[in-house]
Amino acid sequence: MCSSYSRIQGFFYFYSIYFILPKKTRKIIYANPAAERLFEGRKLIDSTFDYAISNERIQEFVLNLPNNRKKIVQMNAEKVFLGNEEAFVITLVNVTKEKMELKQLTKIKERLDLALEGTEAGIWDLDLKTNEVFLDERFAVLFGWDNAGTISGSAIGKFFAIVHPEDVRRTKEMLENHLKGLSDKYEVEARLYTKSGEWKWAFISGKVVEWDENGKPVRMVGTVRDITENKKVHFELQETLRGAIRVLGKIVEKKDPYTAGHQHRVSILANKIAKELNLPEDRVTAVAMAGLVHDIGKISIPSEILVKPGSLTPIEWQIIKSHPEAGYEILKEIKFPWPIADIVLQHHERMDGSGYPKGLKNGEILLEARILAVADVVEAMSSHRPYRPALGIDNALEEIDKNAGKLYDPDVVQACLKIFKEGFSFNRK
Repeated sequence: MCSSYSRIQGFFYFYSIYFILPKKTRKIIYANPAAERLFEGRKLIDSTFDYAISNERIQEFVLNLPNNRKKIVQMNAEKVFLGNEEAFVITLVNVTKEKMELKQLTKIKERLDLALEGTEAGIWDLDLKTNEVFLDERFAVLFGWDNAGTISGSAIGKFFAIVHPEDVRRTKEMLENHLKGLSDKYEVEARLYTKSGEWKWAFISGKVVEWDENGKPVRMVGTVRDITENKKVHFELQETLRGAIRVLGKIVEKKDPYTAGHQHRVSILANKIAKELNLPEDRVTAVAMAGLVHDIGKISIPSEILVKPGSLTPIEWQIIKSHPEAGYEILKEIKFPWPIADIVLQHHERMDGSGYPKGLKNGEILLEARILAVADVVEAMSSHRPYRPALGIDNALEEIDKNAGKLYDPDVVQACLKIFKEGFSFNRK
């Protein structure tokens, strides 16, 4: 028996917590130091082990300690023989910390579920290594799909297959930027195709939460929320504001026939540049709306100056240069959801500080205003003016290309040049 007992002690020496008890007496005949620490100094040798024992599965029990403290312990029993006597080697694992963490995580999940029910958001969990995605039931219900649960293989491809064609590029680029670490979160609004055959607007947000040893993203989690109704209200409000902006634009065009159509064409080009730069939808709209009224301040300028066929005097130029500030004063009191007044104020600023009215430089100028500046110059140079004939689109594009980085934002210039290279024309209906 002593030989068997010694072998068992040696075999189980490396288990962190264990003790030995004969099946018949159920009294502990050996406990290693780790077991004594687990029981916090309680005398174990010759004490009876009262917990039910099964050598067929891992069991779990609560160990009661002084001062109403408890530990959660997992137990595994291995049947052995001490000579002819049947016994158990009991190995123990203290899982209190893990169980408490799991309990806390469960609470957090329950709270998250409640919060998501209130926002009607669906959860997704994407494995970037296997290209599998888990979709919860809310996700399926929101968009009329049957396949809640794990979708295996080509999950990203299957997702983009249901994204509206006009939204695919932007949605992909924003995802790629996040995976490259260029953005803290992945957030995008896109139209998704539903089982019922309709398009629904969705707000998709997510974040990389796991990386491999090389720092490569391996897992993303996030939510998808149906924002279709919000979008409808938003579009209706925008259309009302667009109507108001068009009216304002018409006012200045009535006074200056040479600007008739100019603001509209600038708005179209600025809108395309903003999209080429992959700006969020609200900023694209801001650029387009500002384009429609960027010269509204000219209503404060005498008509004889606006339509003067010859060269302007220095004083007349100073009056002309006051129109951004005049436009700002007109627009600042209107509560647009976009910074229209500030964009209009800055659309004649230049990257090197040589613009007006404030001589702002580089990042001091709103990106929307930098876009408007390029669109304004290109349209103005390619069109007829009272004091000169049209210079042509080639000269206009040469102007912005030559002064990219000096007067004009280089990224905006490249986007504009690309648009024209791909066939854009002011004359195209």
